[in-house]
Amino acid sequence: MLPLRQGYEGTALKESQAGRGMTPVPNVACYRDFVFVRLSESGPDFGEYFGEVLQAVDNMVDRSPQGRLVAEGGVLRNIIHCNWKMYLENINDTVHPLSAHESATRAAGALWQGHAPEEPKPMAMEQILPFGSGYDFFDRMGGRVFPNGHSLLGVNFSIHSGYARLPDYEDAMRQAHGEERAEAILQRSPQNSILFPSLSVKGSPQAIRVIRPLAVDRTLVEAWSFRAIGAPDILFERAMSYNRLVFSPMSVVAHDDVHLFESIQQGLRARGNDWISLHRNFDPAELAQETITTNGTNELLMRNQFRAWLKFMAPATPAVLS
Repeated sequence: MLPLRQGYEGTALKESQAGRGMTPVPNVACYRDFVFVRLSESGPDFGEYFGEVLQAVDNMVDRSPQGRLVAEGGVLRNIIHCNWKMYLENINDTVHPLSAHESATRAAGALWQGHAPEEPKPMAMEQILPFGSGYDFFDRMGGRVFPNGHSLLGVNFSIHSGYARLPDYEDAMRQAHGEERAEAILQRSPQNSILFPSLSVKGSPQAIRVIRPLAVDRTLVEAWSFRAIGAPDILFERAMSYNRLVFSPMSVVAHDDVHLFESIQQGLRARGNDWISLHRNFDPAELAQETITTNGTNELLMRNQFRAWLKFMAPATPAVLS
């Protein structure tokens, strides 16, 4: 609607670009009720670009016996003064929790000291204590990279694998999805699934982070929680609890990471060595492969992201990130 339309007569507004109104989005895809948009007129189509990593979205949505999620509980937003790629690579860094989050896990461990190993843990303890698992734990959890920068951390198990079981919910899942599919969903709790470049998915708890670059040194991170329709309230409580515990600006975990992100950003402005090594477990054979399953502490997952960034930012550049 154009108010006082007659006032624009004779101005050629209709013929001008300003008079055409909003420009339609050229490429939109809806997958499991999530809307994905490609603003460019050219480029890979939705299925070609995401491929196998969409199974991470399936795993999260199918935790509802009805196959539906609802975003609830609002959103946690955190602006971090660092480049967005730092946050993204940290998501796949399993070596840092033991040192970066040592104070939080040590405090939690002290509170829980004296309890029997088989004793049911409060939800917060279930979620924070695994951050202190040893390097061997994180290495054995495994990882997988896919084309276009996508990745899956925790192909074997993760810090989310030890949550208390819910027999009635599991029965409902078997009735809804069948025995085999239900077991596949419930036994698979990846630590993080990256839909490059801006989405991190957690199947259990049902949560996503959206990474939004604001400037070369400013990044907005949004953490959303989902309620699985037809599932018990405790699943939604886990999602809300985890997001508050780990991603809130005032959490006992996020402030460790934010301090490191911003310190790294400052350090990169300093004179000296311009390069940062991501060569842990590098194998030249990986340069010729697109989908690789590897150990959980391999920096291949980070290299995969930067190779995708290089590919899409400068497709004509012959350089190879090795």
